[in-house]
Amino acid sequence: MNKQNDTMQNGNDLSPCSYTYQFADDGLSNLQGTLILSAPENENLYYLFHETIFITGEPYANNFLYSIIDINGDSGKGYVMQKNLPILSNKQLSVGKITACKHANGQDWWIIKPDFYADKYYKFLLQADGLHGPYIQSFNDTTMHVMSNGPDQSGFAPDGSKYVHSCGWVREKVFIFDFDRCTGELSYNQYLKTQGVKGQYDLTCVMFSPNSQYMYLSTGIDLYQYDLYDISITSSKQHIATYDSFYSPTPICKTTFFMGVRAPNGKIYLSATNSTDRLHVINSPDSAGIACDFQQHSVQLPKIMAFGLPNFPNYRLGALVGSACDTVTSYQSSVSR
Repeated sequence: MNKQNDTMQNGNDLSPCSYTYQFADDGLSNLQGTLILSAPENENLYYLFHETIFITGEPYANNFLYSIIDINGDSGKGYVMQKNLPILSNKQLSVGKITACKHANGQDWWIIKPDFYADKYYKFLLQADGLHGPYIQSFNDTTMHVMSNGPDQSGFAPDGSKYVHSCGWVREKVFIFDFDRCTGELSYNQYLKTQGVKGQYDLTCVMFSPNSQYMYLSTGIDLYQYDLYDISITSSKQHIATYDSFYSPTPICKTTFFMGVRAPNGKIYLSATNSTDRLHVINSPDSAGIACDFQQHSVQLPKIMAFGLPNFPNYRLGALVGSACDTVTSYQSSVSR
């Protein structure tokens, strides 16, 4: 849509598949199923990453796509220059979980799309001359060979030092990696076994404090905090809150805990696993334990919304000063294709 709330020129028929057509009136419901990045060295162009969903038995994304938008096209209303360009075709990929992190040069972007199983990752590098990849990284670890097709939220810590891949829906695991912003390499660190922490997790969404120290994990009815600086992240777990049974605006609209996004004011806002007119907020996410000041259903919205929130990477992350690649250079990958 353009700024006039109308279809952008050539902006129709994105992600063509039966799943998309099913949700034509309401919007796609797959969490982190789209991502917008500005093109390096061109402030007028934007890349939209998206996918098609195949549902037969266990759902999965079968095509990973991108479209290019000229934001100044059509007299400033925006124009979709190219659309539905294939990145990965006829694959079995995770549903959603499209995430990105700035390269250590502070300009280019790393994009990660997990495979259907959590032991394989497709990585891409967006540079001024276009999109490069895929660079494939696989892990020979049976612990990680679990399906990644649930409504979970994954992502990078704000400083780009950690990548967290959630497979909590039924699979009951959250995988934590160290991330090298220069090479794009993932280094498997540890995982959280989510079952049995104050009841079984039905959902697992992860979000991060602005200082990158704390990871928050929502489970539908509970919110937890983990210290990513702790050697044993699992042992650092602190319970923050349990859903207080509040409903709004009707008795069927539970304000439970779901996806979270970090806002420019430093706070983290959480949606619900339901249609509601409320958001939760973590007012001081850089503080340990209940000092983070989590307030349930405290933000009143003008409209009813459901489930997801915008998928924002850390657009403001700068260069990793002092690293071997803190300036813009051409890239040669050592990761297998």
